[in-house]
Amino acid sequence: MEEILDSILLGIVQGLTEFFPVSSSGHLVIAQELLNADLGQGILFEVAVHIATLFAILIFYRSRVTKLIYGTITRDRSSLEYAGKLIVGTLPAVVVALLFRHWIEEQFDSLLGVGICLILTGFIVFSTKFTNKHSGSDEPTWTAAFLIGCV
Repeated sequence: MEEILDSILLGIVQGLTEFFPVSSSGHLVIAQELLNADLGQGILFEVAVHIATLFAILIFYRSRVTKLIYGTITRDRSSLEYAGKLIVGTLPAVVVALLFRHWIEEQFDSLLGVGICLILTGFIVFSTKFTNKHSGSDEPTWTAAFLIGCV
């Protein structure tokens, strides 16, 4: 019963922090430590709640996602370009995850590592205050898509 309650509370933490510019994964680690929750599945629980978040995002943005998929299938130029930018923005994270997977997993076992990463995230989020907000477009450039993926 305690494991179910911990899972519910951690799911709430994930749900509340995912859509804010903070690390939901970092907050999950901290919440697990505060609850002294050992769900015994390693990274499996974190992956499960992130998949649930993905489904929530897909449901929330279903019309935009559907339009993007349809536009890509029908070879609409703007849809293909946007899909390409999504891929370019995703590639840096994939490369880092593949190269440093074990090191990253170790950081999530350390509150110190999580704390340092949260501070770095805070600096990155704060630095966006000084970016050009008047680019005239709602869509990022190719360079911006890559840089977003790097962050």
